[in-house]
Amino acid sequence: VPCGTLVTFQLAVTSNEGSWNDSFTVRVGVQPIAQNTFPSTDTPKPIPDVRTPPVLSPITVVGAGLVSDVNVTLNLTHTFDGDLDIFLIGPNGTRVELTTDNGGTGDNFTGTVFDDQAAVSITAGAAPFSGSFKPEGLLSSLNGIPAAGTWTLEITDDAAIDSGTLLSWSLTITNPAGSYQCTSCNLAAPGEATNLLFASASSVTWSAASGASGYYLYRGGLSDLPLLLDPSGDSCQAGLTNALSLAGVSDPAANVLHWYLVRGWNTGGFGSPGSGTAGTRVHDSLGTCP
Repeated sequence: VPCGTLVTFQLAVTSNEGSWNDSFTVRVGVQPIAQNTFPSTDTPKPIPDVRTPPVLSPITVVGAGLVSDVNVTLNLTHTFDGDLDIFLIGPNGTRVELTTDNGGTGDNFTGTVFDDQAAVSITAGAAPFSGSFKPEGLLSSLNGIPAAGTWTLEITDDAAIDSGTLLSWSLTITNPAGSYQCTSCNLAAPGEATNLLFASASSVTWSAASGASGYYLYRGGLSDLPLLLDPSGDSCQAGLTNALSLAGVSDPAANVLHWYLVRGWNTGGFGSPGSGTAGTRVHDSLGTCP
């Protein structure tokens, strides 16, 4: 199928407990991604003690397509991290809780990355929270929205005495960067068809060749029987079919020898013509069969 095609699969399950069906889709190929980081432009910014309304720091993103992943990197000083409630607000108004009242009496957020894929939750970290942490909310709730617009970091100091400074913050947005791409590959040629039989008058049958999309049937007479072992010799193409039999081939007359050969094929090429032949059989140049 063409690269980028959405293919639907149907799953049917049967067990002693019963049967059920489900479906899922898979896109053929891989879509390349672009990852861009957008830094704050209005920092440093003070975080006063018991700030109402909260401190707001916007970042304006231009272009960048749809969001498939977003992370936040934060640097701030504060003498009591447990006072802080920090949220990211997307351009569509979606609020994501990054951290609320974590860190206790510890100081600062230094090189703190909020990432849904992080191994440790921010609630299990300790000040100054250097490294990557899962936020308390889900940044994935912003996936699929247009990246363009104003993103806002919201910081609330909800207790008295301590204060700090928002030094910097940034957004790292990942989004699709273009059409789906596929690695070209070649289908393996089929295996050998076996057990070729003249089953009845004008009907030939054979066993399946693994991976075959169809079958070519060749035929020759007594005079060109030696050519069956000669890759340069011609033989008649008696028919082409997707089945494991071919009807309508001529019924040899009494005491007249005809030989038959069948080869599987697919887009990867031809299968083996059998151990008794030397190479590919080709259609008779006159287009006639004996």
